[in-house]
Amino acid sequence: MNPGQIITFILMIAGGVIYMAFKSKCFQPLCFLSYFCLMAGMLAAYSFVEALLNAVLPKKKGDKEGGMPVNLRRARAPDQAAQEELDEGPRQASSLGRINASILKNPMIAQLLEKDYYGLGQPKHMQPPTMLLRMEKFGVGGAIVMGVLTIMIGWRFNPGLVAVGFVIGFLAPHILAGSAIKARQKKALMNLPSFVDLLALTIESGLDYLNSMGKILETTYKNRGTLEEEIENVLRQVQLGYPRRDSLRNMAKRVDVQEIRSLSGLLIQSDELGTGLVQLLRNFSQDMRNRRTGRAEEMAGKASTKMLGPMMLFIFPVIFVLILAPFAVSLIKGGGMSF
Repeated sequence: MNPGQIITFILMIAGGVIYMAFKSKCFQPLCFLSYFCLMAGMLAAYSFVEALLNAVLPKKKGDKEGGMPVNLRRARAPDQAAQEELDEGPRQASSLGRINASILKNPMIAQLLEKDYYGLGQPKHMQPPTMLLRMEKFGVGGAIVMGVLTIMIGWRFNPGLVAVGFVIGFLAPHILAGSAIKARQKKALMNLPSFVDLLALTIESGLDYLNSMGKILETTYKNRGTLEEEIENVLRQVQLGYPRRDSLRNMAKRVDVQEIRSLSGLLIQSDELGTGLVQLLRNFSQDMRNRRTGRAEEMAGKASTKMLGPMMLFIFPVIFVLILAPFAVSLIKGGGMSF
């Protein structure tokens, strides 16, 4: 039994105990103990039957498909490999796994989870099926927490609040993934102008842009950021046999930033048309620096406006108290205002 199944069983026990307590309207400790024992026994019986079936029934080999290993199957094409990961995921024999597989057939949900998966850099622990299972666990946990809070506060059990807790918990992993994606995009943009300058310099010395990227990565092996990791992924995909164009487009899809998409477009255009890259890259890096300076000036101009709110709430009331306090004290003590 893996940790995910253990967490699911704990949430199921808690949900069953709360349901039986409200169903029988008995909230004594002895009642809760009996409910807990009943739910634990039912889940233990279910686990025993599942383990027995897994031991008796023959296991399917998931490491091959049509005689082709999984790692070679994923190396055929990036988009096809991503779709196979989306369809495959962690194979589960339970009914929840089959339900999740049917949910992932919805194009809108699949596209949302795939966007998070690409934006996070395609980590193995954040594949779309795993992400969906995590969202469901958080949703059940949020529903249980909301139900327990309503009981502790003394309110009547409200299914609407439980549904709100489920929605909040269900969307929490997606919101956290969005924050992580934005932080990753900022890290990728931080070193991009310097990287483009180095790329133009090494290309001018006679290397093509792939070898130039490799030389730049050799000098930054100690402190590699998001951009260097993405460039390393591009080089690795090209070594595995991917076309340069597809590798660069995958990098632009993973980072999903306009500057990275523009850089990928320049490199792809150079491959297709044979245009020179040195001057284009230098103009591109200078344009990025100008845009960064413009954004900094814009943020500096907005800072004074954003400071008005905190000043009105925290600074001005203190100033008014300091000015008007002596007048208020004299009015209270002397019954009038003295000058």
